[in-house]
Amino acid sequence: MQTIHNNLDLSRFEIYDDGRLAGCVFYRMNGQEIWFLNTQMLQHDNPKLTTLLIRSTVEEASRRRLAVLPFCLAIRAFMRTDPRYLALIPAQQQARLQLTDLGDPLQRTTGERTVSAENKRPFSVPAETIRHCHLTT
Repeated sequence: MQTIHNNLDLSRFEIYDDGRLAGCVFYRMNGQEIWFLNTQMLQHDNPKLTTLLIRSTVEEASRRRLAVLPFCLAIRAFMRTDPRYLALIPAQQQARLQLTDLGDPLQRTTGERTVSAENKRPFSVPAETIRHCHLTT
């Protein structure tokens, strides 16, 4: 069973799998903006956990009506899969973050593809992003 917790003291969203920490998304609050800085996963063999964690953090930002700055490449790639998520990024920041120059994240993937229940579009983290997202255990 997976649970996700917003650890306010450490400024990170944490995902637990069967009671064990499986990964986290580090963030920083700046007024009504949330800056997603880095995604780190302890369980390399389960891309579904990564997608669940990222989707949950982005949807929490949406629920709280926060502007999102996805400095984390994995979160940025995920947000490109749905216009509702892209709308969370201020227009002036979309160009700065070069969202149009990332290429198609669905063509640059490794590992298992997962499908968003909301939009039925496949998503997996780009291969070059995975190297930067995982902690070694």
